[in-house]
Parts: sequence; C-alpha cells; structure tokens
Amino acid sequence: MVEHVNIQDSDRHEPRGASTAGLNQVLMSNGDGSTSFRTITYNQITDTPVSEGYQFVLSGASSAASQQPASLDTALQVEFGSGVVTPDATLTPDGTLTFNTAGDYLISVFLRFGRLTSGGVAIIFNRFLINDLQNLNSNSVKLPDSDYVIPFSATVGFRAEVGDTYKQQIMRDSGGTNAGGLFQQSPTTLPWALSPSATIAVSKYVGHTT
Repeated sequence: MVEHVNIQDSDRHEPRGASTAGLNQVLMSNGDGSTSFRTITYNQITDTPVSEGYQFVLSGASSAASQQPASLDTALQVEFGSGVVTPDATLTPDGTLTFNTAGDYLISVFLRFGRLTSGGVAIIFNRFLINDLQNLNSNSVKLPDSDYVIPFSATVGFRAEVGDTYKQQIMRDSGGTNAGGLFQQSPTTLPWALSPSATIAVSKYVGHTT
C-alpha cells in the first residue's frame, strides 16, 4: 500500500464536498473537527469580504454638499440621504436608523471631514448614539486650514432589539476655531461617482451561508 504522504499530487482526491461545492465557494472549518464549503459575502459599498453569515440590509449616502454644525459645542446629527425602508431596518432622512427586527448587526460609517475657511485649528468630534445615549468613545480630527479633507470610517457591531435607534453626530469643539464639518468631493474625471459627505452601510447576521 502506498503511504498517503507519497501519493503523487495528480493522484490525490479533492477534499470531501468539492464535487458539489458552488463556484467560488471556499473550504471553512465548522468548529467541530469537520469542514464545509461556504460562500463569502461582500459589503456592497466597499466590495470587501464581511464576517461569515452577515447579509447586507441597507445603505445610504448624503447628497448634501456639506454638513456643518451651526456653532461651537453644538451637536449636528449626520444624515445619510433621502431614507430607506427595509424589513430589518429603516433609515430616515434625518439620519436616524431604526431596527425593525431584533438581531446582531454591523454598521459601517464613512465620513469626510473638511473646512472652507482658514485661520486657527478646527477640532471636530464625532460619536454615535444607541437609543440617544453615547456608545463607545468619541473620535476627533484636527483641521489646520481649508485645504484639508480627512476621511474617517468605522464599523461597529451590536445586538439590536426592535425599535432600537442608531444616530451619528459631529460637533465643533470650543477648543478650536468655529469651522469645519463634513464635505462632499466631486471628481473632475467622469463618469466617476462623487464622494459623499457621509455614507452608511448596514448588515445583519443571518447564520452560516452555504
């Protein structure tokens, strides 16, 4: 009998399940000593793989040229476009995300910080709220002049119950000058799409995909 280690590569069999696996599926561990072929899902905004078992729910992008707080130390709720309604979640025009079904969700947010005026250093904070209470830490950027545009992105996951809300806020801190906010960038090269001031993408855990 030929030892398995000595079998020529051309004579080795494919892994169990390969004959019925779908196109572009990958072999993954089931965590119990067995394996199976599964499909890798992708975020429809970033075209990157997301955690196994998460399914895209909705996305939104602001069409506003800018989103700027009215004054120092005044919170502005970030909006992500005209609004979207799905069975799992609803995004309203003011940027409030409400969950219609309970579950584990991933929320990805993309913000583009900038300013129009020069003079002094602007300090802008951003945070997110769950049911109108801050969750996790604030984040901040410093903008020394009007030529700066700083992209920011984050993905957070949490267990949502029916009726829970998610909101994103920005604020001009009084430790800096009264300037800055979120700004849209439009490419001169067509047909490239513009870069919105704010974008959101939501996925929900639905179990293992096959």
